[in-house]
Amino acid sequence: DDAKSPVREKYDEKMRACNQKARHLLREEDGLLRHGDHISLLHANTGGLLSCDPYESATNDPAEKATSVSKAILQSTPIARNTFVIVPVNKEDNLKDEDQLLRWGIPFQLSCCPLLYGRPEDSFKEKATYGREKKLLLASTIKTEHRMSPLSCEQVVYLTERESSYDTHWVAQMPAKTKNSGFDRFVNKGTPIPVGERIVLQHCATQKMLASDANNVISTDFGSE
Repeated sequence: DDAKSPVREKYDEKMRACNQKARHLLREEDGLLRHGDHISLLHANTGGLLSCDPYESATNDPAEKATSVSKAILQSTPIARNTFVIVPVNKEDNLKDEDQLLRWGIPFQLSCCPLLYGRPEDSFKEKATYGREKKLLLASTIKTEHRMSPLSCEQVVYLTERESSYDTHWVAQMPAKTKNSGFDRFVNKGTPIPVGERIVLQHCATQKMLASDANNVISTDFGSE
């Protein structure tokens, strides 16, 4: 009997969806990041990529999906699970061109790749569809005794199916390179961010920085992450 079990079928569906080849798509070619751009986030210390698994729960809440840092060296091209879309906090779709730029210190959100929920990869080219279509948004929440990462016991980071909220808002900050980093962040707040620029992602609700520790390794369907 060649029939697959339901568990195997679900596994195969997950692997096909998450490992689909994706692309880094930019709405403009001026070297600046914008809402609607498709990007990957490389972790400088580990060389891994921020990745997601929308088929796996991160917490006891089924609406909160797993995230991790995958090994970039195993992937020569972007795939759906490590490609994210920059989306605005503002729910209005008709933002002016200058308001669509990603800027230092200004809140934005990150959604998983449209390929993971059956949308065309370049759907952002339609008239501001990225402002209306279904999203799984990168989120976090304050650490408590009953709500934390089961691996690191730190603040948990996940994708949420829920609507935009302060838990899904992030800002890009300049990395702290000198003792004047605070001043640099202050004077550059609101200026556009170039493609490929090093950033620190700060969670708006808790003010914590997005981080990964190479000492915390978990076995997933995609390998050790």
